Amino acid sequence: MLHKWKTIPEGWQDVKISDIGEIITGTTPSTKNESFWGGEIPFVTPSDFKGRKYVTTTERTVTLEGAREGKVVPKDSIMVVCIASVDEVAIASTNCITNQQINSIVCKSNVDPHYVYYALLFRKD
Repeated sequence: MLHKWKTIPEGWQDVKISDIGEIITGTTPSTKNESFWGGEIPFVTPSDFKGRKYVTTTERTVTLEGAREGKVVPKDSIMVVCIASVDEVAIASTNCITNQQINSIVCKSNVDPHYVYYALLFRKD
């Protein structure tokens, strides 16, 4: 099969992103509820990517109660900005939650998240 960027090598498959893992769309806990904020769980926003492969620090954090308002993104998930600075890609260095501008891919056990990261990074333009 020929794609615009190259031919897929023999033995490889052309698959949808949803075939390689679960897709999680982020959510923001209510900022009006102070008990959701200032905990130990990273809250990832596009400004935390900063061109890095791993998001290791975040400007804001949430409590366990705040994290329950969203969906936890497991360590090694691939995070992709889908609104605003579209196509920024990073890997979660720890369990976290993300805002609604980010979709994350939780790779299946037989899928290497680093391969997915570089595959998306290569195609981001």
